[in-house]
Amino acid sequence: MDLDIARKLYFIGDSPILRMSALTGKGVHRLQPMLVDSINDYHKRVPTRDVNRVIAEAQQKQPAGSGARVLYALQGANDPPTFTLFVNRELPQPYLRYLERCIREHFEFGSTPIKMRVRKRGD
Repeated sequence: MDLDIARKLYFIGDSPILRMSALTGKGVHRLQPMLVDSINDYHKRVPTRDVNRVIAEAQQKQPAGSGARVLYALQGANDPPTFTLFVNRELPQPYLRYLERCIREHFEFGSTPIKMRVRKRGD
């Protein structure tokens, strides 16, 4: 059943699925802790040195190819978490998604939306 729901709601990513009943109140107690966690993730702030460490590890495991690489990265804003990557040349979209996934997994952002901004050297 959860796979069927996940398939139908594929566009919301890996958001948690909570089963509850408005009629009986069963499972409602799980909603508030889940909301608190989501709100905390939305406001989460990550130190620049940690962002750069995760990006460096990701690039070491899987280089972008064609000489493209992230020179420096930081979290420029939160609400939602927004990361700015300073690069030497344009990053391919699949590689940008890879870096986003690395950030998401390492800092446990869960299903919180993340914005990724890319700035080429000299912009």
